[in-house]
Amino acid sequence: LSAGATRPVSAIHEDRLGRFWIGTRDASLYQFDSRTGELEAKFTREPGVSKIRAIAEDPQGSLWFGGRYGLSRWDGTSLESFTSHPLLEGAGITCLTWSDSGTLFAGTGDGRVVKHTAAGFETVESPAGEPDSPISGILVGDDGTLWVATLGDGLHLLKDGWQHVFNTDTGLPDNRLTALAAGNDD
Repeated sequence: LSAGATRPVSAIHEDRLGRFWIGTRDASLYQFDSRTGELEAKFTREPGVSKIRAIAEDPQGSLWFGGRYGLSRWDGTSLESFTSHPLLEGAGITCLTWSDSGTLFAGTGDGRVVKHTAAGFETVESPAGEPDSPISGILVGDDGTLWVATLGDGLHLLKDGWQHVFNTDTGLPDNRLTALAAGNDD
């Protein structure tokens, strides 16, 4: 990230102001402003933050980081860790996404989906199949439907307790999905 420095990048997020946030495997966070070309270290090797695998911005502008040892929130000044919460303790967070209604969804390395609302954390209906297939991506549909990609058990559609699995048996070329992207309706 700077001359002579080697910090493997493991997550990148563009915020609503057009700034890029770069998370690294050693729990460092950098901000890149594409308008000015400036790269600024916000924190490096921060205690309480593990290898940053995912970054998401909440409606208030705080950044959430998912990593090897859990979940943290940074408001630009202070860092709050949720690693000791019973649903997150020891959970490697692999992906994060926000719904339009303000709910944070986190995928874990052990195949669970956890959501955070004003009421706190709770596990949502988990994908069926291999319980240890890491979650690699989550998309939230306009109607609240969850699309959950896994690294070994295909794609899962979750809605109100109902579930459908798309995998090699139903036509996918591989059960290892590494990401999801939303299309444009236009």
